[in-house]
Amino acid sequence: GILRAGQKMSQAVTQLAESASARAEGGLQGGAGRAESTDERGLAPQSASSEVAGSSGSVFQPDAEARALANDVDRLRAKFLQAKGTDALALAEALGEVIRQDSGLEAALQCAAFVGQDDFDDLIGMLSPKQALDLRSYFDSQHAQPLQTLRGADACRMILAQGNTRLVEVRSLGDAPLIREARQALLGVDDSEVMRWLQSEPMAPAVQWAFGAMTPQRMLQIMRALAPEVARTFGTALDKRQTNDTTAARLAAERLRGMSASASRQEMGRTRLVQRLIAQSKLDDEILLASLFNGPDWPIRRYVAHRCYLLSDLEYLAPSFLLGVIDRKKVADRAALLYLLPAELRNSLLNTYPKDSKALEVVTLELANIDTNSKRRAALLKNRRETIESFLKELRSILQSNTDMVDQALRAMAAAKGWPLPPELEPLASSVGSDGPVDTQLGAA
Repeated sequence: GILRAGQKMSQAVTQLAESASARAEGGLQGGAGRAESTDERGLAPQSASSEVAGSSGSVFQPDAEARALANDVDRLRAKFLQAKGTDALALAEALGEVIRQDSGLEAALQCAAFVGQDDFDDLIGMLSPKQALDLRSYFDSQHAQPLQTLRGADACRMILAQGNTRLVEVRSLGDAPLIREARQALLGVDDSEVMRWLQSEPMAPAVQWAFGAMTPQRMLQIMRALAPEVARTFGTALDKRQTNDTTAARLAAERLRGMSASASRQEMGRTRLVQRLIAQSKLDDEILLASLFNGPDWPIRRYVAHRCYLLSDLEYLAPSFLLGVIDRKKVADRAALLYLLPAELRNSLLNTYPKDSKALEVVTLELANIDTNSKRRAALLKNRRETIESFLKELRSILQSNTDMVDQALRAMAAAKGWPLPPELEPLASSVGSDGPVDTQLGAA
């Protein structure tokens, strides 16, 4: 697959180096005969380079540049694998932190392709079921996208830097096996489960230990989602906590392991069914999809909304955005689609047009024609499923590059139904990776 290409990246770059060297040799021959051969290191000789340099005095050595890049690729991959061997947990925590950031899934994809899928899968397996599912689903959805060596290298450096930062953060926790076990259990539980636990007994030592042991981005997202009085409790507790409290860590690990075991089996089985239904993308499957939600059920609901936005949830999309998609069609097709939508949604969309506008006038006339033309109306109703499915396919494609509109619709749904927002639907604070190397144990030369 696409990610396994990363395991052969250095060989590909080496081939590019040889190709570049051959092109350079040919270009240097010109009318003056063949250029001198390369030296034992494979570098272009100075005399050949001087011919390329011309009067500018610059030296271009394509084979040296490409071989240097190949060596950098190998060194960076080796550094990543060394970091994984030194502290895979810290690197997995860093991965979990990175994918919470804007463009984090893309960074993870590029890094996975760069270091190789087999070596990256171990880290994904340490994440929570939801994060692992989101990551693997994103990888699947991007199978046709090109992978770039330099972007992969940058993503690899970013995760390494985040891992080094995490090593510094966890020094106060200690490195006892019990505390590492509790950290790993915390990493493997979804935010929604942790949130319920934190809110149910905020003063319990195990709860406060777990909160203090979180990565900063996760802590920030959960703090934003907590009720103000609960957030204040945790804010005060952070100043007083004893992070190396092995008793609290043991209790936290026991509770988190139980949460992870029960939630993971149920969620993964249900998610596999959802994935199959999404892959079919049939209108008749929407009722079954909707029946899999239990109340807000944000993890699975958000997963579905971003991959297969449901007809029944169209009312929560911004009317101006939805109308913009519909208005791409010819007037007759536009009116046909509006006619097939629920009356309340149709009226809402029609009210979005400026009053007395030409667009509203022509659509209204077409709708009136459908009402009075029994043959046209019968044909339209007969083809309802195909018309709606075609529109949903187009809409879902557009939403793939407008993911903020999906989250906005989910917030509107939460407001309409009186549901609390989960941490992942709160506004995210973008985090900027380090510009330079972090001099700690991970990835040390």
